Amino acid sequence: MAFWHSVLPWHGFIDSLKLTTKQKAMRSYHEDDETNESEGAGFATGLLLGAVIGAIAAILYAPKSGQEIRQELKDLADQKTDDLKNQWAKTKDMATGLVDNVKEKVDTAANRASNSVDTYADKAIDTVISVADKAKGTVDKFKTSDGYSEGL
Repeated sequence: MAFWHSVLPWHGFIDSLKLTTKQKAMRSYHEDDETNESEGAGFATGLLLGAVIGAIAAILYAPKSGQEIRQELKDLADQKTDDLKNQWAKTKDMATGLVDNVKEKVDTAANRASNSVDTYADKAIDTVISVADKAKGTVDKFKTSDGYSEGL
């Protein structure tokens, strides 16, 4: 290996060129990926636009009278309007169902929370009453005992 380095002094230079070329190729590959993604959206948009323009051109250049073409366009527009209305109604019904479902779940959760609070409040009141009764009993015992009357 040392022999080739001494005979071919540009060997290191060629290696650096290969590395640079490889790096350039990788950079170009990644740039192509990003470009292809944005070109994909542009292609789809162009394809859709081309289909619409083609359909309009086919209708306009068809061997039909102007009245027939206008009627076809009107029928097509009416059909698409009806389709859109139907889809809107389905979406509205679905949204209404989801809202009702969420309301029901929220009401159920609120009722459970309210019941839990009521239960713990009742337990707290019972505990306070019990502690108060025990304290009163202790005070009453202390009042009747000889130690209380001697202190006066």
